[in-house]
Amino acid sequence: MHKTIKTLIAIDVGISAGIGLTAPLFALFVTEQIAGASVVEVGIATALFWLVKSILQIPVATYTDRQGVYKKFLAGGTLLMALVLFGYAFATNVTQIYALQVLDGLATALVTPAWMALFSRNLSKGKEGFEWSVYQTTSGIATAATAAIGGALVATTGFRNAYLLVSAVVLAGAAAYAATKPIKQPALHYYSELKKQLEERRLSFNKSKRR
Repeated sequence: MHKTIKTLIAIDVGISAGIGLTAPLFALFVTEQIAGASVVEVGIATALFWLVKSILQIPVATYTDRQGVYKKFLAGGTLLMALVLFGYAFATNVTQIYALQVLDGLATALVTPAWMALFSRNLSKGKEGFEWSVYQTTSGIATAATAAIGGALVATTGFRNAYLLVSAVVLAGAAAYAATKPIKQPALHYYSELKKQLEERRLSFNKSKRR
């Protein structure tokens, strides 16, 4: 497994673990903490997130593929996620929740194509399914573990402190992405594979000449 894959997994698992503390409780947060909010507003807020993310994701992916600015979008989008979570800690009305959900959709649209592009470019040939599974499994376990803790955290400290904690975790993730070395070429194992194939062809050609 290429070190870039390990780095991406480690950072994303940390972020997923942090977000997992509060994400399952979002509906409860809105209906209990936001004045005048009900499950209807929760549904609208969720729809806004997915709508913005879905509309922007393809244009963002096209731009990042063309310009190669994966690291900037990855770090910038994650920073925006941290700011959104910070905003939840101080949100008091439905309009603010809607605005934060729109920003969260934008942040996710910035992060997802860049992360997936870097991950895909560094997959080991013949182990693509395994490496994607390692990521999905570790991320899922981290999210599950913190989801179980999240309820107790909110019950003990309240939603505001919980969101502030999660915001700090995601902010650390943004800093980690910013500190990673940008990837401008496919991973070295592709060059190793190419070198191996060329060597095999050279040996085969030499054998045919001797005959």
